[in-house]
Amino acid sequence: MTGVLRVPVFVEDWQIECCGDPPGVGDHVEWVLVLVADEPDAPASEESAVTLDALASPFAFGDGDGAEFGGPRIAEEDFPTGLDCGDLHVFWPAPRSCSGPVRVRGRLFEEHHGSAPERFPRTVGTVARVRVVTQEYVPSPTEERLYLHGDAPPRYRDVPRSPTRFAGPPEEDGPYWAESGVLVDLEIPGPA
Repeated sequence: MTGVLRVPVFVEDWQIECCGDPPGVGDHVEWVLVLVADEPDAPASEESAVTLDALASPFAFGDGDGAEFGGPRIAEEDFPTGLDCGDLHVFWPAPRSCSGPVRVRGRLFEEHHGSAPERFPRTVGTVARVRVVTQEYVPSPTEERLYLHGDAPPRYRDVPRSPTRFAGPPEEDGPYWAESGVLVDLEIPGPA
């Protein structure tokens, strides 16, 4: 018997503003999901974190896959890996080669700009909840005009559908808060 698996998926503001369809509650979607794994000491309570018990298998890149090492989420030293948990399919740039059952913790991102191979399977699901994410940004201590996520936890605001444009940074310099995308609760068929 199968149940429903509900996972948080972050959709970055630029993905939607560029050419993505703004997700809304009740929408049926087919997304490529990418897992960015956490460091072992990352906080466990953040709403966007997910722990997956999945079956891992190496994923070989082929001609025309459209993803490149060194892209937004794939480094040359990573090992392209597919994770399957029922009908949840996740591309994972793993830190080492692995296959078989694994447990991994991180954040899921919806991706349609080249951080996963074009032929990687889509996850089909239904949007159950949409929250606009607002994050703190602080100036980098080492690089001018570069801002990093601050220490404050993100703020979430429930909406029926994602906006098509997001509130960005103010004109003046210094720390600020800005909308960074939406956190979607995605329901998909999964193991019981």
